[in-house]
Amino acid sequence: MKTKLMMIGALATVCAAHELAAMPTAEETKRAEPVVQKLLASERAALKSGKKSRSEVAVAAMKRAAEAKTEAEKLLLMKGAFALYVQDGNLEKAAETMKALKKAIPDLPQESVKNMIEMALIGVPKKEDGSLLYKLLGEVKATNNGVASPNNLIATVDGYTWSYRVRNGEATIVAEKGGRPSCAVSPAPKGDIKIPATLGEFKVTGIGTESFRGCKELTSVTIPEGVTHIDVHAFDNCTGLKTVSLPSSLMGIGYAAFGGCIALESVTIPNGVKNIESDSFNGCRAIKSVVIPESVTRIGDRAFCGCRELESVAIPSGVANIGKGVFTGCNALKLINVDSGNQAFTAVDGVLYTKDRSELVMWPNPRNAVVIPDGVTKIRGWSFAGGRGMTSVTIPESVTNIGEIAFIGCDGLKSITIPSRVKSMGEHVFERCVQLTEVTMLGERPEAPETLFPGCGKLKAIHVPANAKSWAGMKDWFGIPLVFDAK
Repeated sequence: MKTKLMMIGALATVCAAHELAAMPTAEETKRAEPVVQKLLASERAALKSGKKSRSEVAVAAMKRAAEAKTEAEKLLLMKGAFALYVQDGNLEKAAETMKALKKAIPDLPQESVKNMIEMALIGVPKKEDGSLLYKLLGEVKATNNGVASPNNLIATVDGYTWSYRVRNGEATIVAEKGGRPSCAVSPAPKGDIKIPATLGEFKVTGIGTESFRGCKELTSVTIPEGVTHIDVHAFDNCTGLKTVSLPSSLMGIGYAAFGGCIALESVTIPNGVKNIESDSFNGCRAIKSVVIPESVTRIGDRAFCGCRELESVAIPSGVANIGKGVFTGCNALKLINVDSGNQAFTAVDGVLYTKDRSELVMWPNPRNAVVIPDGVTKIRGWSFAGGRGMTSVTIPESVTNIGEIAFIGCDGLKSITIPSRVKSMGEHVFERCVQLTEVTMLGERPEAPETLFPGCGKLKAIHVPANAKSWAGMKDWFGIPLVFDAK
């Protein structure tokens, strides 16, 4: 999916040492994975060669977790240390690590804790280790017969065989079997399907990670009352899914839960959902309407990116946080409405701003000549991303910062003038502005990365002030020749 190629990612969460850390987003975790792999490369090599034990590598992972730059790196390092201790039979240290992890990231979902435990136990030869670990952690692993087990349970309902796990007497439908991803339902569902309200004697409360991912012949799904969470990628790439009925009991929609459901036409999010996670409906290009309830307080990055049939959207009063690129690629979107009682955001002529109008958050489907109003000091990342109908943009002197990817893919722009007060610009701000031939900088050189103009093949020169000290002695800026004639 082209929109997913544009996902540069969210800024890592940074907390002061004395503050409680927040649960990293899926995107932050994804960005942290190669960093963590590099940090532990030598230890893993030593483990493979037999020079170090799993517990010794776990000690190294915990040391690096204490020095981690982001909460996502910390989470992955501590999670890895926990698994290594379990696999080495060092269950007391494993329990200490899990308790430290819960303390470091207090809003760590219980579902994540459960998955960490069960994944760590896969392949552990001593069956009694599983029961002992749960006892040390103070966790209860319930099954049909009350015996602790890392294996999934199976139930047949209405001709389908369902895979599920049970915790505290509640069932979550799961796709994972023995560590290998597979559909939670067999045979692969076709047409309309109703998810059972109970499996075995247990009430179904969760749709687990990737449970229906890639079930392309699924056209309609009814989720029963009692389900409180739909997890990461649960229905991702269900390209035939046209309708989905969400229960009033629903409280959370996970990362990319319905990403790539290109046939989905509408969605009503129940009142009770607080967070719409990043990429939840990314690429749902047939969606024409979406109802965001009053209960929602946060809309994650790119949540409705690529919903190109979406014509309007209403932001309720309780929304306090809106991520980047939420409505990027919504080609039919004409305006954004914001409830007058919202204390964080406002809309003027369909354009989304912060309440004090100092930050431009999103200009939906920009067309022709765009004039940003005076008083705006920051153009947020992704604000005009993919605005192919925009032929020019006037940036006022009040602007001091332009966020990452702000004008990416605006291939109708031929020239742009950056005001003198702009002090910083983010990554990929003008990427793939293929018609851009002229850039004029009216002030001193702003702080900016090298990835400012990739894909701008027609840009041959940047005009800068002849008397600007920060430009003095420079011949080019990131490989683009400078012309000292700007006024």
